[in-house]
Order: sequence, then C-alpha cells, then structure tokens
Amino acid sequence: MLKMATTNPYPDHVLVIPDGNRRYAIKNGLSLEEVYKIGASRITDMIRWVLDEYDTTQLTIHGLSYDNIAKRDIKELEPILNAITAEFERWVNYEPIHESEIRVNICGENECLPERFQQAKENIKRVTQRYGRKELNVLIGYSGRREIMHMFKKLCYKEDMDDSELLKYLWVKKPIDIVIRTSNTYRLSNCPLYQINYAELAFIEKYFPEITKEDIGKLMINYSVRERRYGK
Repeated sequence: MLKMATTNPYPDHVLVIPDGNRRYAIKNGLSLEEVYKIGASRITDMIRWVLDEYDTTQLTIHGLSYDNIAKRDIKELEPILNAITAEFERWVNYEPIHESEIRVNICGENECLPERFQQAKENIKRVTQRYGRKELNVLIGYSGRREIMHMFKKLCYKEDMDDSELLKYLWVKKPIDIVIRTSNTYRLSNCPLYQINYAELAFIEKYFPEITKEDIGKLMINYSVRERRYGK
C-alpha cells in the first residue's frame, strides 16, 4: 500500500486531467488552434496556482494519452501538439519555474512525435534537471496500464519488494493526493493508476479553459479539512 504524506494539510501531489477544450471551442466559436493555446496557457497558470501558492511539491498534468497518439492521425493532433510545444519553449525562460526550482518531467511514450516537440521536450528537461525542490510531470503519450507494464519489464522480481522500490520504476514517482478533472466528466481516463490508490477525487463542471485560481483554491481548502483515514 502506498504511504501518503499527512503533515501537509494541502495535497502534496496534485493530478489534473484537463478536459473540455473542444466543447469550449464549440461553445465560444473558436478554432482548435485557438482553444488549445488557451488550454496550454492554463497549464502554465497551474504552475503558479498549485506549486507556488501551497505546500504542494508535485503537480502532474495529463496532457495527451497514449491512445490519442496511437489512434489519431498526426494531423489531427497538430493543434494540441503545437500548443504544448510552444508552452515547453516558453518554460525555458519562465521565471516561476526557475524561482521555485521546479524540475519538469515529460512522461510517456512520445518518441514518435515531431522533431520540434522533441527539441522543446529535451530543452525544458535539460534546463530544469538540476532542480528538485518541486516537480512538474506532463503526461504525453501516457497510459497508466502501459506505465505499469513498463515497470514490470524493467523490474526483476525481488523478494520483500515495497512501494518505494516499485515507485523508482514508474514514470510518475510519487503517490497522488487529489485528482482534479474538469468539464463535469466522471472518469479517470487511464491516468496514473498505481499512484492514486488513496487519492481524493474532485470533479469540476467548468471546461478546462474556464478554470480559475479561485476554483483551485476552493479545492485545496476543501482537501485540507477532510479527514483521511487510509483504511484505518
């Protein structure tokens, strides 16, 4: 069983599943290019809203799933890939990342994606790899099931294996305290499965581009007053 931190009243690790970009585009008469730029910038806002405002040390954003990459034509993925890539390029000189010493990890099977994405990915990883006070995980080409399969492929069987040993072989290496999903959709969409065993679940009716700092603040405060027993 994963051991969860209890000293911090706020969640130590927050997972955000940003949903509703396309429905927001239809609602507001926007193109996919326009809406994904808004959504990607909202991810950047999350760095300040979550990692800077609270004692949270790790933020994970479910950006693009493995199934999205495997089942959709690359042309269909261009709007979201271009928006995410542009944010990676922006983060290289983004002061909050460097001031808070946030290490950026790009997790998942994304080697097949375009060269510009690969260069941006490697650049942001390179300029933040010396940090470690806080971490930002962006899931691109990610699948919770495939992550567990990857762990078992890397891991030779050892007796008396504990969670800390298993976590070394996962892409997301820390238990998740709260899962936030937008757009009033009630599913987990192949998110980090092993890491959420005691996570609180929070569903927001707003589409992801509509989410605000105040929305996040309410969830953090609500989390801080919950009694969490971890099976006791």
